[in-house]
Amino acid sequence: KGYISEKNNSYDLRIGIPKILIGKLHTNNISVQLNNHNGYPHLSAYLQQGKRKSKAITFNADVEARQDSILTSVNWFNKDTIVNKGDINSLVVFDAIDNALTAQVHLLPSSFILRDSLWNLSSGPIEWRKDTTLHIDNFSLSNSTQHIYINGVMGRSLSASLKLNLKQIDLGY
Repeated sequence: KGYISEKNNSYDLRIGIPKILIGKLHTNNISVQLNNHNGYPHLSAYLQQGKRKSKAITFNADVEARQDSILTSVNWFNKDTIVNKGDINSLVVFDAIDNALTAQVHLLPSSFILRDSLWNLSSGPIEWRKDTTLHIDNFSLSNSTQHIYINGVMGRSLSASLKLNLKQIDLGY
């Protein structure tokens, strides 16, 4: 339900789905809203994952587009005990340099809990440059026993160097 007003150049569209069952995957109370109440496109999404409400994990996402950027917030939590909980925020800034699109991702420092383990996320800017290189500045994802550290440049040039430091990370399937 919702509305689209050409006269006011505004819209507000809402979708609600009470339940989806796919095999053992139980998803409840799905809602998605798209509007431009503040003059910019804004998307909100919400859902609960799990059979029982006491054990369900709730997910929320908000995405807002501005003139040259996208602000994103994603969070999740479970109600009964804090086994899974987190809030990750990012800002992506776009630019066109010599008719080539560039993007700079700013991950705001965050802590979150996954399966009873506290993880910390931090990073300097991650940049996609017009020369098609990806510059990663001190990306860090870690908990008390594991970590992923990434720093450097990925690209077609042989001089591009990306340093990856992994501790107790299982790459196999």
